Amino acid sequence: MNYSWKLKIYTAWDEVDDPAFLAQWQKWFNADQSANVFSHPVIIKTWTDCYRRFQDITPLYCVAESGNTVIFLPLVLWHRNWKNAKLWLIVPAGYSDYDYHDPVVAGISTKSLMDSFWDLIFNNVLGHEQYPVDKIDITGIHFLGTQKSWIKEEACSFIDLKAFNNFEEYFTRLGKNLRKDIRRRTRMLEERGSLSIHVYNRNELEDALKVLGVFLEVHARKWPNAFKVPDFHKTLLLNGISAGFVHFSEMRLDDVPISWELGFRCRSNAYSYMPAYKEEYAKYSPGKVHLSSLIEDSFESGLQVFDFMRGSEEYKGEWADSKAFLYRYQHAKEGVQTRMKLFITNTIKEIKNFVHKSPLYAAISFCLENFLFPEIFAIISA
Repeated sequence: MNYSWKLKIYTAWDEVDDPAFLAQWQKWFNADQSANVFSHPVIIKTWTDCYRRFQDITPLYCVAESGNTVIFLPLVLWHRNWKNAKLWLIVPAGYSDYDYHDPVVAGISTKSLMDSFWDLIFNNVLGHEQYPVDKIDITGIHFLGTQKSWIKEEACSFIDLKAFNNFEEYFTRLGKNLRKDIRRRTRMLEERGSLSIHVYNRNELEDALKVLGVFLEVHARKWPNAFKVPDFHKTLLLNGISAGFVHFSEMRLDDVPISWELGFRCRSNAYSYMPAYKEEYAKYSPGKVHLSSLIEDSFESGLQVFDFMRGSEEYKGEWADSKAFLYRYQHAKEGVQTRMKLFITNTIKEIKNFVHKSPLYAAISFCLENFLFPEIFAIISA
């Protein structure tokens, strides 16, 4: 079927930050009942506001209209720094910090309509010579187009809460060993003190910010190579809790926090985003006990999906009963200059992975930083 499209591409921050545009974006989001939390204007704008302070990014916000349907896809043109060989990328707004990047569809959507939309985007944006792009990386998409370069990514695990009448029914479907372990770890913690879950609300932002610093320190020790843009999580917490999307919870033992989860709640979905717990309580599996409480609360709150999102961590398979695949489109421009840039960035990435995995990482880093090549240390530590 042939579709007639009207396409507008917003390429200035003043345009997409305009209150009138944000209000229209909110209307598109409200009209798309399947839109995920990562396409909400508050969540996307949090990312762009933070990244614009440190990175050279330009909006390529695509608004396509066909009949009574409007499709909105916020992309950015990203000029990477010298550590990344000055690559020019087109990526979704939110890129690696957010898991899903599906376009917002306000109106009736069909497979043929979405195929036509992706053709429109590839012909007029991604494949257009007016943008000085070295590489296109459209990731986190549930419904792909017909282009050959689409590939299947990882499967995202989730719990279909509506398939169960209540938490008790769901819990009995879990593996026997997992059920026994949750009960045992819960008893062990309760023997040490009073166990409780606290969720920070919009009247506790100051307290939440204090706790966030501790949470990020604990998270960084667990995942030391995970890059965190300065103030991103702080801004996400402030904006997200105020807007009712961020769900920041902690499990306390005698009022002392021992486990946290920074997640999202949007419409009928719970999203598990960043969990962490204090290492000294590892033998009690506080993260597992905390997660059980969050899932139980999701049932009690009438939610329909508990989404573990991206990541191949083994524990997700123990809890989830469903999976959804994501798709990715990657394409590099032909040309010697682009190939050289990609070679440099891939080589640096391999070196960083090797150094980070080395048991001598601390010693190597100290020598590079203090005695040999501080410039190289800056690259491998980024």
